[in-house]
Amino acid sequence: AALGSAGCLCAQLAQRVEEVLDGPLVHPRCAVEAERSPAQ
Repeated sequence: AALGSAGCLCAQLAQRVEEVLDGPLVHPRCAVEAERSPAQ
Protein backbone atom coordinates (compact mmCIF):
# COMPACT_ATOMS: atom_id res chain seq x y z
CA ALA A 1 0.00 0.00 0.00
CA ALA A 2 2.80 2.39 0.92
CA LEU A 3 4.73 1.31 -2.17
CA GLY A 4 2.26 3.25 -4.29
CA SER A 5 1.85 6.92 -3.50
CA ALA A 6 4.88 7.00 -1.20
CA GLY A 7 7.44 5.32 -3.46
CA CYS A 8 5.96 6.20 -6.84
CA LEU A 9 7.86 8.90 -8.71
CA CYS A 10 4.76 9.49 -10.85
CA ALA A 11 2.78 10.28 -7.71
CA GLN A 12 5.44 12.72 -6.52
CA LEU A 13 5.46 14.53 -9.86
CA ALA A 14 1.69 14.28 -10.31
CA GLN A 15 -0.37 14.08 -7.12
CA ARG A 16 -3.34 13.37 -9.39
CA VAL A 17 -1.88 9.90 -9.95
CA GLU A 18 -3.03 9.05 -6.43
CA GLU A 19 -6.62 9.38 -7.60
CA VAL A 20 -5.96 7.22 -10.66
CA LEU A 21 -3.74 4.72 -8.87
CA ASP A 22 -5.59 3.81 -5.69
CA GLY A 23 -2.56 1.85 -4.54
CA PRO A 24 -2.27 -1.66 -6.02
CA LEU A 25 -2.18 -0.08 -9.47
CA VAL A 26 1.38 1.20 -9.76
CA HIS A 27 3.45 1.60 -12.90
CA PRO A 28 5.99 -1.27 -13.21
CA ARG A 29 8.74 1.26 -13.83
CA CYS A 30 7.87 3.20 -10.68
CA ALA A 31 7.90 0.00 -8.63
CA VAL A 32 11.36 -0.87 -9.95
CA GLU A 33 12.72 2.60 -9.20
CA ALA A 34 11.17 2.51 -5.73
CA GLU A 35 12.78 -0.86 -5.02
CA ARG A 36 16.17 0.40 -6.23
CA SER A 37 15.85 3.65 -4.28
CA PRO A 38 13.54 3.68 -1.23
CA ALA A 39 12.18 7.21 -1.62
CA GLN A 40 10.48 8.49 1.51
